[in-house]
Amino acid sequence: SRGPETRSTYKRNQAIKNAVLKIQEIVKNIDPITRKVIRFNFGLYRNGVFLYYDAKVLHKYICATGDLRDPITRSEYKLHELMRLDRIVNRKFKISENINYLKNAFIIEQERVLLRNHLFEEYTNLFTTLFY
Repeated sequence: SRGPETRSTYKRNQAIKNAVLKIQEIVKNIDPITRKVIRFNFGLYRNGVFLYYDAKVLHKYICATGDLRDPITRSEYKLHELMRLDRIVNRKFKISENINYLKNAFIIEQERVLLRNHLFEEYTNLFTTLFY
């Protein structure tokens, strides 16, 4: 051993420990959608576990997809959760006030994806019969 720890050594070691704890806390707070650090914390309690998202990313995800289900658990959001998300994000477009519009947009997007997949499958079948 080098002898007793001096005050400056103690402070330096404590600063290092605090920095390591802060880094661990940041790494735990990664948004599951973008895999980036959460800036605007939005937590949901699902199946006995707290899930955390970046509120602005989640709002953008819901608006872009129209999907009113949690991306991890696939359970539908409750109205009070959407209202809390709207309050945190503070954008003009309120998800909680446009639920029917978003549900219709989600249905249209699902139909578009099914049609695209069907056309791709038909194109593949046509290509394979012509060239093989």
